[in-house]
Amino acid sequence: MLLDPRNTLTDVYFRTGFQDRSHFIRIVKKHTGRTPGELKRLLLALLS
Repeated sequence: MLLDPRNTLTDVYFRTGFQDRSHFIRIVKKHTGRTPGELKRLLLALLS
């Protein structure tokens, strides 16, 4: 989901069951060391 450029971060966190954007951001950053936006930009750049 995160790699689909049509999906916003709001789409991703709602579809993954999070109700709170800030909680989603904290969990992603805790596990990856990057915010969801940073992670999405990095992964999309690597795939292009």
